[in-house]
Amino acid sequence: MITAFVRHSQRLSTPPAKPWVAVKQNGTVVCAHCSCMAGLGEACSHIAALLFTLEANTKMIQNTTCTSLPCSWLPPAFQDVSYAKLSNIDFSNPQSKKIKLESPPTNKKTVTVPTEKQLATLFQELSKAGKPAVLSIIPHYTHLFVPLCIRGIIPKPLSYLYNKECLNFTYIQLLNHCDTVFRNYSITAEMAQNVEKQTRGQSHSRIWFQQRAGRVTASKLKAAVCTSNSQPSTSLIKSICYPESHCFRSISTSWGCEHETSAIAEYKLKEGSRHIDFVTSNSGLVIHPSYPFMGASPDSYVECKCCGKGVVEVKCPYSCKEKLLNERVAEGSFFLKDDGESLFLDIYHSYYFQVQAQIKFSCVSYCDFVVWTNKSLFIQRVYPDEPFISTVLEVANSFVKVGILPEIIGKHYSKIPVITSTLCEPVQDNEMSDQDRLWCYCQEPEDEREMICCDEHTCRIQWFHVSCLHIRQIPKGKWYCPDCRRLKTRLNTTSK
Repeated sequence: MITAFVRHSQRLSTPPAKPWVAVKQNGTVVCAHCSCMAGLGEACSHIAALLFTLEANTKMIQNTTCTSLPCSWLPPAFQDVSYAKLSNIDFSNPQSKKIKLESPPTNKKTVTVPTEKQLATLFQELSKAGKPAVLSIIPHYTHLFVPLCIRGIIPKPLSYLYNKECLNFTYIQLLNHCDTVFRNYSITAEMAQNVEKQTRGQSHSRIWFQQRAGRVTASKLKAAVCTSNSQPSTSLIKSICYPESHCFRSISTSWGCEHETSAIAEYKLKEGSRHIDFVTSNSGLVIHPSYPFMGASPDSYVECKCCGKGVVEVKCPYSCKEKLLNERVAEGSFFLKDDGESLFLDIYHSYYFQVQAQIKFSCVSYCDFVVWTNKSLFIQRVYPDEPFISTVLEVANSFVKVGILPEIIGKHYSKIPVITSTLCEPVQDNEMSDQDRLWCYCQEPEDEREMICCDEHTCRIQWFHVSCLHIRQIPKGKWYCPDCRRLKTRLNTTSK
């Protein structure tokens, strides 16, 4: 005979019910009764509560107490996690283990082993859904996961040119090595075409970032041409060599990216009726085999039977998003000019350098330069300016040799300079004449070659041959040799 007091679930102030149950030792219920109205029929929720409690207590008596078991609430931290096969790793959490422990055992379902034909069909269907990771370990599909540059379909990223031994080269040794690399490096026309096809997502493509790294792109062409080869801009070099870590985002750039599609749609609507079989298509990173260290990413290709093939470059200036372009041009300091009859792109602006490079690298006949605002649409067809772009690319190649390649190959501009006493102490005068002293990185005496002096009075070399520095002309104003320039940058960074 078992009795209990059971509280009412909805009436806590009411005296509890008093059920009792008569059971045998094997758990068979003989009879039951409760003081509530339903209990007169020997069946009510209070009697059920008593029976459930009795069952739970019986299980607890049979189980081992938690104090007799290892700590289960705070499992010990793993110091070393050993390697194991995926099938041997337990990924279940304590809650799921508890549910499995308390749940009654069930018969496991038998699963038939798939046939080779069924597996082949499954893998074939999976291969149609992009590149599922599971196929990377399945024979006959692993070749799809080998990087394209390893397979020779596209060129290896320029970061592969890095050479650890060049870290200890002198500046002149590094420049000579870079000059050799520049002359020997090449890509095929087929590789260039494959890069363009694989990068049509542009900023959404990982390959686009990899192939741009170390290449002077059309948008940075003017900056590369205008920087001094004797003292190239370090920030420009780093932004070219490491584009992913130097991504710039602002309200203006966001506005341009968000409305580029709208601008191209309006461009197609306006130009489509004026040309025969007018079509546009996406463009990727374009690399010209003759200029493998440069590239361009037009916003779109355009083609028609009447004009041939060209590219499209779109600009959505945030500064005049709610203005007419004529109003913005009148304010001055804009990339468009007004000759009294029409607007045109300023040939001294970086955008002109950009579109000329896009025409050159894409091997097309023209570039439609599109400027879009909420109130106006401007389209100018820009044709190739061969004398201009040839001169610009020649200067850009010089910048690649003295700025980009030294950073890619030997980390010349980003590595931490070693501050030694020989770099910090002034050069002591001695009895040797200037004709007998050794100058420059080449450590040769003064001769007929043109020389330039470092304006840092503590410079350990002082005088340098212009030809050894690979600069075309002596710069105006103060000039510091590469070692002193890097040292000053390092000291300024440390002081901050």
